[in-house]
Amino acid sequence: TGNNTRDSSFIAVTSADVILLVVTQNVATANSNAGVLNTFGSLGVDLNKVRLVINQVKPAKQVSVSAFELEEVFVNPNTQQPYPCVAQIKDSNDVINAGNIREPLVYKAAHEYTRCIGQIASGLIGETFTLEKPQRKKLFQFRRKGGN
Repeated sequence: TGNNTRDSSFIAVTSADVILLVVTQNVATANSNAGVLNTFGSLGVDLNKVRLVINQVKPAKQVSVSAFELEEVFVNPNTQQPYPCVAQIKDSNDVINAGNIREPLVYKAAHEYTRCIGQIASGLIGETFTLEKPQRKKLFQFRRKGGN
C-alpha cells in the first residue's frame, strides 16, 4: 500500500499473509512507522505478520542511526522481540540511474539491489527466487500477403 492508512490500505493489510514495513534511517519517518504499527495493533491487525525492510541504508556515520539500531526500535508488543528484518537495501544511485534510463536494475541479476529484492521474494514464497531479465517477445507478428 502507499504511505497512508486509508480503508483500502487497512483491507490489504488485514488480508495479507505478510506485512512488509519499509523503513529508512530517518527518526521522524521511523516515528511515523511506529505510529502506523500502533494503529494496526489497536485495530486488531496481526502484528506477527510484520517484517521490516530497511531501504536506502547508509553508513551510520552519515545519518547518525545504524540499520541495526533501527531494527531494535521496532518491537512486536506480542513477543517483546524486534520484528524480523528480511532485507537491508543499501542506498545506491544505480537505482535512480536505472529508472532514468528505463532499464530496471532488477534485470541485472548480479547487482546487490537485485539480490536483495530476490531475497525478499524468496522469503515470501519460501523458495529460492532469482530475478532475471525476461526474453522480449513480440506480441503481434504481421505478415504481408503476396510478398508486398
